[in-house]
Amino acid sequence: MKEKPSSAIWLSRLLLFKIILLTVTTLTAIYTIYTNPERGFLAGYADAISQNLDIIDPYSNPDYAAGYLIGKNGFLGVLTLIQLFTFNLRKRIGFWVAWIINFITLLSNGVLPILSIAILILGLNKSTIHFLKQK
Repeated sequence: MKEKPSSAIWLSRLLLFKIILLTVTTLTAIYTIYTNPERGFLAGYADAISQNLDIIDPYSNPDYAAGYLIGKNGFLGVLTLIQLFTFNLRKRIGFWVAWIINFITLLSNGVLPILSIAILILGLNKSTIHFLKQK
């Protein structure tokens, strides 16, 4: 078996970074919701979370806000894991189907999918396409 091309290595690293980023932001948001900060950085972060979730007061029912956030980011995390596993198993169809679903989900949430666009660029690289075609 040949070694992975550098574009495939970077694509794998980018998918891992996306999973770590989703996990850290979700855990930070849940911590912020449960601590109910009054001022400072976390208070501004909590205001941004409440605006993003369209919840007027997430502190009145933090369990609901945390569950909603876990469900929203958990779905994206599972899709990213599917992308990572199908890429490492060299399953082109599964990788691109998961990427399309992930991209559409991000667009429907009103998010600019910068990491997904970078994954697209790396995935359409000639050496990455050749890597996915190998058995």
